[in-house]
Amino acid sequence: MAKAPISPISSVLLAAALLTPVSASAAAFVFHGSGSGTAQTIPDATQNGPAAWGTPLDVTFNVTGLTAPILSLSLSITMAHQFIGDLDVRLKAPGSSGLSPFVIFSQVGQGANQNQSGYDYYGSGATLGTWNYNGIGTPLDGTGVAAQYVFSDSATSSLWTAAGFNLTTGAADWTQTIPVGSYRTSVGGIWDNTGTVSGGNPKAGQPTSLNLAFGGLTSGQANGTWTLEFRDGSESGTGFVTDATLTITPVPEPSQYAVLFGVGLLAFAAIRRRCAA
Repeated sequence: MAKAPISPISSVLLAAALLTPVSASAAAFVFHGSGSGTAQTIPDATQNGPAAWGTPLDVTFNVTGLTAPILSLSLSITMAHQFIGDLDVRLKAPGSSGLSPFVIFSQVGQGANQNQSGYDYYGSGATLGTWNYNGIGTPLDGTGVAAQYVFSDSATSSLWTAAGFNLTTGAADWTQTIPVGSYRTSVGGIWDNTGTVSGGNPKAGQPTSLNLAFGGLTSGQANGTWTLEFRDGSESGTGFVTDATLTITPVPEPSQYAVLFGVGLLAFAAIRRRCAA
């Protein structure tokens, strides 16, 4: 007995399902940062912070070959640092387009006018990567193992929450290690739930959007040197970067749509023949 033919609605849905993963994978451009594969030290601040910014470490990406505007992008950083709260990390497109430079994360866990266990509170003491660290006041061995952290609009995790900071109460846990994984970019500190004269921002730690910041940049604006800047804002904590990758997905061009549509039709025709057999 012949099988029931596939419905027109099912045909459309099937074709869409066939096309989606192909178009996503076909459009991604991956660019590796300068110095990838070596440990690049983030210069420490020369005085106590917060925001006593030391000399920045710049990792650059040579973006070429884009012929259409940016649709989306993500960033992968393999790094280690003894105190995430010391850091300010920003991404800058060529020139000054869009919301560039854009904060990836900054002064994570830094609250206004706070003090934790007798120590001035300059941001979360959570670590990036793995360190031989046993608590405040204990000597650090100066060595660390880098870990990979991905920043993307598709992520759901909060870097501030992972660092042990409560965005409702401002309470913090100094013992956290940031788990490897994907995170949203976020508004930088100083956090203050009232936004008073202390200079705090009640939106600190809230998610932001890489795609809104850079999506829509034309190929002329996007091709060129992108810069990922790392700054350390307080002395004593050290860190380094071993790899950074910028992935850019441009808007598909009409020719890509035509090829993908043809592939989808051929696949659909083959499945329909099987269903009608």
